[in-house]
Amino acid sequence: MRALITWSLNSELVPLAVELIEGGHVDDARGPIAVNSDFWSIVHGLIEDDPEGAAQVTGAFLRRGLQRARADGSEDPFDSEHLSTHSPSESVISDVAEKAPRRFVEEVLPFVVEVAQANQQGLDDLVPAGARWSHRWRGSDYSVDDVVFAATEDGLCRLSTSDPEFARDAIAELRTVESEELRFLACRTLTALDDPDDAIAWLIDDPRNLVLGWSDNPRWASRELIAAHSSRCSDELYARLETEILAHRSKYERRAVGYGQYVLLSGLDRGRMSEAGRRRLAELERRFEAPPPEPRAVVASCVGSPIPAEATKKMSDENWLAALRKHASEKTDWSGDVPVGGATQLAQVLEQRAKEEPERFARLALRFNATVPATAGAHALRGAHAGIDLGLLTEVCEHLSALYGEDVGRDVCSAIEAADAVNDRLVALLDRYSMSTSPEREWARTNAGSGGDLFHAGLNCTRGGAALAAASVLFQGADHLARVLPVVERLATDVNMAVRTCAANAVLALLNHDSDRALELAEKLLDAPIDVFDARTTERLLTYCILRAPERFSIHLQRAVEGPDAVAERAGHIWAVADYRGALVDPAAKVVSALPPRARVGTAEALAENVADSADALAELFNDPDSDVRSAASRGMRKIAEVAPDALDPLVEAFIRSAAFDENMDHLIDSLEKLGTKLPTSALEACERAVEAGGRELGDIRSARAIVGGDLITVVLRLYRQGGAETRSRCLDIIDRLTDLNVYGVGRALAEER
Repeated sequence: MRALITWSLNSELVPLAVELIEGGHVDDARGPIAVNSDFWSIVHGLIEDDPEGAAQVTGAFLRRGLQRARADGSEDPFDSEHLSTHSPSESVISDVAEKAPRRFVEEVLPFVVEVAQANQQGLDDLVPAGARWSHRWRGSDYSVDDVVFAATEDGLCRLSTSDPEFARDAIAELRTVESEELRFLACRTLTALDDPDDAIAWLIDDPRNLVLGWSDNPRWASRELIAAHSSRCSDELYARLETEILAHRSKYERRAVGYGQYVLLSGLDRGRMSEAGRRRLAELERRFEAPPPEPRAVVASCVGSPIPAEATKKMSDENWLAALRKHASEKTDWSGDVPVGGATQLAQVLEQRAKEEPERFARLALRFNATVPATAGAHALRGAHAGIDLGLLTEVCEHLSALYGEDVGRDVCSAIEAADAVNDRLVALLDRYSMSTSPEREWARTNAGSGGDLFHAGLNCTRGGAALAAASVLFQGADHLARVLPVVERLATDVNMAVRTCAANAVLALLNHDSDRALELAEKLLDAPIDVFDARTTERLLTYCILRAPERFSIHLQRAVEGPDAVAERAGHIWAVADYRGALVDPAAKVVSALPPRARVGTAEALAENVADSADALAELFNDPDSDVRSAASRGMRKIAEVAPDALDPLVEAFIRSAAFDENMDHLIDSLEKLGTKLPTSALEACERAVEAGGRELGDIRSARAIVGGDLITVVLRLYRQGGAETRSRCLDIIDRLTDLNVYGVGRALAEER
């Protein structure tokens, strides 16, 4: 039955589909073609031939979602995820409402009413907090729940013209409910109906009806009703309406007192306004933008420069200095269609121009004074530093440092780090910024539960930048060793763990010049909270240290191995290298099976990256009791092209017969396909095992295994061409099975082979 609805839903099957949906028999039904298809993909095929049937199916599916949610104690099926808010086919719902509005409203409005009335709280003169559709944006119906609500509104408005009596009856109960969302639907319907007196009478009957709209203009729906009907309602109702608006206030208005009243007054028919109404409107027009803007859809846009980028190409140095001083504020102007920024956005354009003319803008930066914001100096240096000579770079760095101090510290350090050569004056700046106050605190301590990245936190602070610049200077040579060594010593023992992860690079560079001092500093650097090990830099430092002095650093390795998952995984990388180089001493574990699971994952990752040198060790991990370890080890099969021919078959055979194969066979099959005609003798058995393990998933295009099926047929046909009678017979058996499974592309491949 599920397959029938999924593949063949038509008008005649609608009653059966509704019965199956209501009975809970097709809760997991989804469109049969696309990988990301869902239930709404099924409904799509019904719209053109039977939109009313599509409305019935839509209503049944929504009601079933609410029924399932209530069974689990929830009144909101979207909140409980019994109905997904995400779908690639959510527009289907809008299409149904457009083509069959009456049937859609009959089927869906009761669902909307029940969900909207759930969890109502905080009713006031603005929207109730916590309600499903309380936060609305006009034209921004990107999720299923918002589309359902917007389609219901659209259906009611369409019926207001084509079937006004039905529309009036449909909203009868919505006119007086507590739910703001449902009164919004009543407001939209009354706006579309041609009954001015009824609409205005309803609006002024409850003060809350004056605050109906969208999130960026919560009175605009009320205003549109006023604009549609205030010119034709009775004199008595018009007078009452104007009186209500003139008395309207909101306790939520602070800076823009009277703006809500302005929105409503601007919708009134001015020809009927009293003198008091005209005076108040004129006063508000002088205070606020005229006319009030309509609600807008949510859109993504970049905050632009106050001077367009194209225009800056023609600016002189004097123009630039004047512009930087004029736009020194960080305030963003939101009044236009596109937000316009201030100092930072202009400085970003300055950086781009500096990359194009580095010497010109470096010399311009030398003219900056306190009237130019620091962000301009930072961006000018970012853009120009790579294209100027050492002398000019030094002048710019010294000038900006003297002018802006800490505000440009990170950028000065970055420029020194990137420089091909440095001098004593730049090293002096480096020394200065190694004592910066940035960072003031730890921002990314993983053991504090933030899940932050220590190295990137260090990378983005001044002392971390100084550490990386010191590493760069030392990697260039020993010319400035005496002056840089105090910087390294200071930062290697920094109280901030993020800074220490950057200093690990500098200690590593120091190994090239003063091994003993570097090893001492490495010990001090690693004598810290365990999360200092969770960085690529400290992982690399510990790897080199344990190879040079295993007796001193094995204790650090074992501590990391026993640390949190992320640390243990990195420690597994180090352990694999140390094991390969024979550098494991007490208290480090001597065999991989003695490592904790996450450390074994790290070991497997390292071995998989170097499969040519570690085939035997990798094969052992194919049968590890932990599935993550097996998965990490299996990725080594993607590099079998690097394995020597005499070691390839034993490795492939070990993988085929291992516990890892069934879940990770795609790595091997993909590699076999890429090997071309140089297939190992074990390739045929690998294909047979893959068909056995993959089963029906090989023919299901919604499954990742479908890709494996395509690679399989390629490899099997190569084996068929190369093999003798027995090999060809086994290949034909595999081909028969792939055909039975309806593997994508098998028919075309066989046709080409013939």
